[in-house]
Amino acid sequence: MDKVLWGYLSVGITLAGYAIYIASMYRTTEPKKRIKPHPLSWALFGFLTATGWLIQKSQDGQAGSWCLGVTALFCFVIAGISFWKYPWKFEWKDWVWIVAGMALFLFYLITKTPTLSATLATLADLVGYGPTLRKGWREPHTDNPTNFAFNSAKCIPALLALASYSWATMVYLVMLTIMNGGVTFMLIARRARVKV
Repeated sequence: MDKVLWGYLSVGITLAGYAIYIASMYRTTEPKKRIKPHPLSWALFGFLTATGWLIQKSQDGQAGSWCLGVTALFCFVIAGISFWKYPWKFEWKDWVWIVAGMALFLFYLITKTPTLSATLATLADLVGYGPTLRKGWREPHTDNPTNFAFNSAKCIPALLALASYSWATMVYLVMLTIMNGGVTFMLIARRARVKV
C-alpha cells in the first residue's frame, strides 16, 4: 500500500476515535456513566503530541506525521470541552506535568534537537498518563476504552506511512501504540469488576 494511503488510514482512524470519544462525553445524563476525560492530562497530551508532530515533520515523516498533527488538535479540543463542561479539582502534581509538557514543547522549538526532544516527549507523555490511569482505575466508567483502542490502532498505519524511519520519528508512535492499548485493557478489566 502507498505511504499516503497509510497516512489517510491513520487519520481516518484518528477522526473516528475522537468522534466516538467526544460524542460519549455528551451521550448520557447519568453522572456515573458519563465520560469525563482529565483535562490536564489531555492538554499535556496535546503539547507533547504537537512536539512529536513537529519532530516527525522536521525528520521527513511526511504522511506518517499527519496522525500526530490531528491527534494534537483533538487533545486540545477534548481538554477544553472537559475543562468547561465538568467541575474539577486538580492536584498540584497535575499542574507540574502540564508545565513540564509546555516546557518540553518550547525546548524543542528553541533547540530543534529531534532525538533528544522525541525521547523527552515520549517519557513525559508516559508520565502524563498518570492522572488518566488514576482516574480510570478508580472510576473506569468515566473513560472510554474504545477511544484508547482507536488511539492504539491508528499508530500502526502511521508507522507504515513514515517516509523516514529513525528513533525520532518512531519512538512516540510506538509508545502510543503500547500505552493506549494498555489503557484500553485496564479500562475493560476494571469496568468488569467495578459496577456503576
